[in-house]
Amino acid sequence: MKETDGLLPADQLEYVDLMYQMALINSGFAIEEPDEITNPLERLIRVGFKVDRDEPCEEIEIELDEPEQTEEAGDDDEEPEEINIDDLHDEL
Repeated sequence: MKETDGLLPADQLEYVDLMYQMALINSGFAIEEPDEITNPLERLIRVGFKVDRDEPCEEIEIELDEPEQTEEAGDDDEEPEEINIDDLHDEL
């Protein structure tokens, strides 16, 4: 590993910090600032996809349509139908 004046390059130092944060999570500690782990992790994933690690992401908008509620689906007051396993076995 190539060192500069006893310090690691910034990208390698970021990976060391990421490993430390992951060790904290694995030990049961909570991360106060989730961005401290998600941002470096995102950059690492970008490198894996052969994308420049600091290239901005294009944000996309997704519209979610609410599914139409049918009469059957909205009927929560009905009790579920009981099925006898023996009857099913006899049908086979």
